[in-house]
Amino acid sequence: MNTTFKQAILNKYNIIAFLFVPIVSFFSWALTCDIFNILEFSKIMEEYRGIPAWEYIRNVTGFFSYAVWGFSFMQILIPLLSSFITLPFLREKRMFNFSYAREESYKKAVLKPMLRQLIIGCTVLFLGYMVFLTAGLIWGINPESAGGRVFMPEIFGSNFVHDNMFMFFVVDGFWKYFVFCFVYGLFSICISFYTKKDFLCLIIPTVYYLVFNIILSGIGEIKLFGGMTIDLALFAPSYPIMSGARNWVSIPQVIIPLLPPLIFSLFTLYREFAVKQNRKDVYAV
Repeated sequence: MNTTFKQAILNKYNIIAFLFVPIVSFFSWALTCDIFNILEFSKIMEEYRGIPAWEYIRNVTGFFSYAVWGFSFMQILIPLLSSFITLPFLREKRMFNFSYAREESYKKAVLKPMLRQLIIGCTVLFLGYMVFLTAGLIWGINPESAGGRVFMPEIFGSNFVHDNMFMFFVVDGFWKYFVFCFVYGLFSICISFYTKKDFLCLIIPTVYYLVFNIILSGIGEIKLFGGMTIDLALFAPSYPIMSGARNWVSIPQVIIPLLPPLIFSLFTLYREFAVKQNRKDVYAV
């Protein structure tokens, strides 16, 4: 019993996720930058310094702030959102244990729709982000100095944000909404191999993300032997997706915090499909 490709794309979960990202990002930026108070003050004054309200807001806010502060709420919600897009697969997966509901082996019947849902779901999230990002570009929000922001200099160089700020945030958003969400979505799916309760598949990745962020960021730097220090905040789960607000983020710094959920997921898939080989799988051909 497999969903069609059209159903995998056009379902309520993907539609909600697609709309959620730009709407929440916009309000995150507006509230963080106090846009609504500026707008209300401008309405009272009718014009501020001879500039209409929305024109004034566009002039006093910068594109760099627009993109960075648009993620201020999302950095808390993104692990839950990553799990949310896997719900269509989690509900379909219940049927895969029964051979009469499929025409493929258990391994193939699970992996194909799992990867399909993750790729489609993460693409939907990224497209929602691109709507938000492009809206700021079309609106014509002021260019703004980005300081010394560097993201994956091994690939993009140290002047990427200065050379093309929009493309900088496209790459940054791809890492946040596709790569990061893919790993945490996979994390959520792999939890389903240990429990039949969907809400645990949504909650556990979020709890892991929030708890270890608090612990590692709270501990901060620790001293090692020989006077060396290490900043544990670099290993916090949120570090790979905070690249817009970090001065320097290299490839190891964005990959290492993703390793624990990724290793757990790969171990779970190995256990499910390589170790458990005596399930006496029978299916129609």
